[in-house]
Amino acid sequence: MSLPLSVYRRMPKRLPLSLGFSRYSLSFNGVDNYVKVPTSPSLQNFTAKTVLIWVYVPPADGLFRYIFDNGFGTPPYGDMFFRHATNDVIRVYLKNTAGKIASIPVGVTPNSWVLVGYSWDGETVTYIKNGASVGTSSLTGTLGCSGQDLFIGSSQGTGGWFNSLIASVLIYNRDLSLREIRYNMINYHSPVRDGLVLWLHDRIVGNTWYDESGYGNNGIIYGAVKKNLSMWELRSGVGL
Repeated sequence: MSLPLSVYRRMPKRLPLSLGFSRYSLSFNGVDNYVKVPTSPSLQNFTAKTVLIWVYVPPADGLFRYIFDNGFGTPPYGDMFFRHATNDVIRVYLKNTAGKIASIPVGVTPNSWVLVGYSWDGETVTYIKNGASVGTSSLTGTLGCSGQDLFIGSSQGTGGWFNSLIASVLIYNRDLSLREIRYNMINYHSPVRDGLVLWLHDRIVGNTWYDESGYGNNGIIYGAVKKNLSMWELRSGVGL
């Protein structure tokens, strides 16, 4: 039976590219799981940068749970995200090569998905939650990370083990606008490509989380397990 013409007229002319696809994440056990992305020239010496991460927020359990650590604690410095031990926040830190720190707590809700990150234009850090700005900091100079591997789900692969799901990690070598970030939220399977140097997404095979940016910055999986997500889970979790 065909639908009335009035129904067809109300249907969107273009559906988001993220609909109709399977989705996957990595599940971290909170004990010894992590992903290491070996350093490369494309992941070093940033003078502008955007990082966006889809995270399923675990409840606070009294331990600091690291989501992302790109050499923050080791000169020439970088950035990191962690789930606070007691407060319902994800803390985002950046440290430039001169040792200056920019940071903000991003409020989160346990047992829900969030897109958390920042966009830095070389002077101002704009902190992101679900496509909106939640604050800014001043920071100039360079984020080094030279010689420092990127760790996901751990602090340098030695502790701070994450205990939940991470669905996607994107890094750009430029600052994205809020409009571009919102586009990425809707078009989960086809993000903005300009400046994209790392995109860990659905291609998880064996112990490799493949980089789909074209730069070959593949992640090596240590123990974390591939997990299916329902088609609507990410988008509904962030209010889309």
